[in-house]
Amino acid sequence: MTITPIFLSTRSTELLGGLSIGEIPIAGSKRPSFRMNLDGKTYRVGRIWANRAFVVVRGNLRLLYVSTNYLNYAAVARRVFGDPRGKYEYDHALGRKIAESFGFQYILILRSTPAINRSHGFSERFHDSYRITINKFCYIDDRILKKMLGTAASQLSAPLRTSPFRHRASHRRRLSIAETRLARHALGMDDREIDYSSLHEILR
Repeated sequence: MTITPIFLSTRSTELLGGLSIGEIPIAGSKRPSFRMNLDGKTYRVGRIWANRAFVVVRGNLRLLYVSTNYLNYAAVARRVFGDPRGKYEYDHALGRKIAESFGFQYILILRSTPAINRSHGFSERFHDSYRITINKFCYIDDRILKKMLGTAASQLSAPLRTSPFRHRASHRRRLSIAETRLARHALGMDDREIDYSSLHEILR
């Protein structure tokens, strides 16, 4: 089994494959574009078709993306993240209907506790202002970041909790080491090294 070491670092970007959290796409249009955008390698999960779910690895960063119409994403996330059944919930970083309204086909999967995940449900509803975008990717806004950091929606300000998703370009976002570790956990990673046993590299 091939493994990638976890670096004990004082720089938050080194915990995310050299990226800022605002440079990680939460949704995008075409699978090959993710590999190029992240400058990483893409992998199929077991025998699951890559047009349903795929993993991107960049250094010590592993990201799971699924198609907007793929319903078995929780089982795939548990398999890739190596989690015991029933401990966490898995959800799309961007709501499926929202992603589809922008024209995106694939969405990043996040891990969280049931309480945190369900508290953000109201904030992830479709809004009439959403339209098709010419951009290939979109990135986190403030509310999604708060969810990744384990903040319940009830603890957010009313404008942040109720405002529609703000489509943002790639951006640098400064996080503390503690916050970056929380973000890593939400992305399905912890102090264990990346397990490649169920991953098969996609070469095209």
